[in-house]
Amino acid sequence: MEVVRREQVERDRERRRQEEKRRQLERLWRMREEEEERRAAERERLHQEEERRREEESRRLQEMEESERMGYLRRQQEEEEARRRAEEERRRRGEEAALFAMEESRIQAEQFARQRVLLEQQLAFKRGLLTEAGGLEKTQDVSRPWIYSYFTLLELSRPTQSDPNSQTPNL
Repeated sequence: MEVVRREQVERDRERRRQEEKRRQLERLWRMREEEEERRAAERERLHQEEERRREEESRRLQEMEESERMGYLRRQQEEEEARRRAEEERRRRGEEAALFAMEESRIQAEQFARQRVLLEQQLAFKRGLLTEAGGLEKTQDVSRPWIYSYFTLLELSRPTQSDPNSQTPNL
């Protein structure tokens, strides 16, 4: 009896989850449709505005005398040319900035690769030293403190730069 009741509760819970999911999907769909309608209305408004502007310009051109019309058309053409040049300059600057960024990225990648190779070489060298020290310790009973004292003794036994005639002490 308890099992049947639990299964019923679980089915009800699943049904409510499905309904909630369906409601969310419907809400999203409505929001998407509203957004699309808003965009379409905006496009239509811009289109009508552009059409009114063209009609106004056409009417203004018809009302002008020939010399005024020619001057107006010339100014319009110059403005359009200036806009086109400005857009071309903006595009060119953007391309240059992108090329500069790519070059900087390439240089950084090369530097990183060189640093990585150097670090890998240093790591390989240190691993080799540790392996060799481990081998010496196992095979010849030479410990790290013994190696340290040996090289310290070598340092002490070197002649100093201030006394070039000094002899190396016999050890």
